[in-house]
Amino acid sequence: MRVRKSLYIIIITLLMTLSGPLQAVTASQLSEKNNNQPATTMRLPNDGRSDLQELIQRVDANVGDDSAEGRSSEPETDEHETVEEPVENSGVSEPTVKEAPEATDSQKPVAKNKAPRAITTNTNGTSTWTFDSATGLLVFGAGTLSQILKTNLTNAGVTPADVKSIQFESGVVAPANSSNLFSQLTGLSQLIDVSNFDTSSVKYMSGLFYKDSALATTLDLSTFDTSNVLSMGSMFEESGATSLDLSSWDVTKVSGFGNMFRNATKLTTLNLSTWGVGRTATSVEMWYMFYGTSLLTNLNLTNFKTTNVTNMSCSYTENPDCFISRA
Repeated sequence: MRVRKSLYIIIITLLMTLSGPLQAVTASQLSEKNNNQPATTMRLPNDGRSDLQELIQRVDANVGDDSAEGRSSEPETDEHETVEEPVENSGVSEPTVKEAPEATDSQKPVAKNKAPRAITTNTNGTSTWTFDSATGLLVFGAGTLSQILKTNLTNAGVTPADVKSIQFESGVVAPANSSNLFSQLTGLSQLIDVSNFDTSSVKYMSGLFYKDSALATTLDLSTFDTSNVLSMGSMFEESGATSLDLSSWDVTKVSGFGNMFRNATKLTTLNLSTWGVGRTATSVEMWYMFYGTSLLTNLNLTNFKTTNVTNMSCSYTENPDCFISRA
């Protein structure tokens, strides 16, 4: 390759030196001939190739292959050529950081609308109560209650089933007739600060928690004063209570226990020890008292007195054909 390039350079240099005068003479001669002779078609020598092309062709023919010169088969590198050295691969590729696409409106989190919090205030007897719909908490202020709560709530625009818990502030007094006072509150599960609820003047507690199906599994009513109560019929009928310890209650004046725990199908533990000791009531009825309590496996009747009991029909049976036989 170097020999060929060198010959090209020499030929080009010679031609550049000689071509000027030769071309001038030739052009002059041709001009004189053209003036004296008719126009003819001129045929260029070498089939129209220039002298430079002719010389290059001859040089190519005379210069042999690289192998004839006995040169190495390895190609020579031009001094001006730059050979890039291969980059050694470390085996660890550099991580490509991609910009996170901007979230579209459909991908952006949508804030959930919270239910509006409604506070309802009303009265029951002389007690002012407040109900929070967000928590289901109903709070009784000081005063004496006088109306069944389910009716009271409905008249105030509150759904009875929305009441989850009842709290008693100091000075809340139960009426003498508290029958069905908290009945059919199907969402009621908790009583708070029961010790503030004064039951000392109550005579009738029949149906007090009737059909309160969500009633707390363990309900602490040990602070109830029942010394003046005459009737407790259906008090826990169809309620959701599972464990009750009523051994501290004074039931000496109670004559009506009918249906007291009837169909309390979740009730498993019941303590009625010492009930009836010192009883003063006469003609006591206990019909259907434990009827339908199929899960009741822990029943404490230690010192449970049946003095003056006149009717216990169907008290422990689940026989649907059972009927009350009054003496």
